[in-house]
Amino acid sequence: MDILKYAALAVIAVAAIFLAVAAGAGLLNRTPLRRPPHTPPQQNDDDHPRGR
Repeated sequence: MDILKYAALAVIAVAAIFLAVAAGAGLLNRTPLRRPPHTPPQQNDDDHPRGR
């Protein structure tokens, strides 16, 4: 019966580690991603003639 006891403890330990990793991944997934530095929008280049 000792083997069964150790097997149950091993299953519980693996399940606890899995849940901790899943919870950590969920917390990391909720953090907002870093945005690139704000660049002003590009202006249209209307100084050249259109293809006519």
